[in-house]
Amino acid sequence: MQIEQEIKNIKTNTNYRQILRNMKIMDRLTVGSRDIDVASPDDMDKTITVRRRSQEAKNVAKTYTLNLQKFSSRLQTLRNEKASLEKKLFG
Repeated sequence: MQIEQEIKNIKTNTNYRQILRNMKIMDRLTVGSRDIDVASPDDMDKTITVRRRSQEAKNVAKTYTLNLQKFSSRLQTLRNEKASLEKKLFG
């Protein structure tokens, strides 16, 4: 139960959801306006403007990817732990 709650807490975490949303924006670097507005990866309360396909945009996307990996790593660890416990209980 605690594992499921922690997984739910991560998935509903504001920063996690905002990182996912901004990653989608950064992934669409090929069409649209020359400039895009996204939350700063260092301070999610601040909005920054970057030019599409610029080195700065690539750096922002890379930072988002690194931040997302922290959440993803924790989620995977929790899922593995949950599967292990379920196997012990029901297997």
